[in-house]
Amino acid sequence: MMEKVPMTAIGYAALEVELKQRQSVERPRIIEHIAEARSHGDLSENAEYHAAKEEQSHNEGRIANSRTSSRVPTSSTSQNSPATPSSSAPPSR
Repeated sequence: MMEKVPMTAIGYAALEVELKQRQSVERPRIIEHIAEARSHGDLSENAEYHAAKEEQSHNEGRIANSRTSSRVPTSSTSQNSPATPSSSAPPSR
């Protein structure tokens, strides 16, 4: 089972913005670069093509990671404030 990691509301919002940016702007731009590099001919010695494919791999990995991270339920987010000690916690010394 995936471990839940606390996330602030601000962090969650930033993650959502990054996900949308990568899906709607970066992904189409990278696809365009791959298509342009393919038009240059032999792919086995085409550095531009390999660089675009590597960039695509990185972007898709970040998208997958963002999707996984953003599945944390809203109730697990903190409000960017310091934690208050629980009344059931042992006293600190």
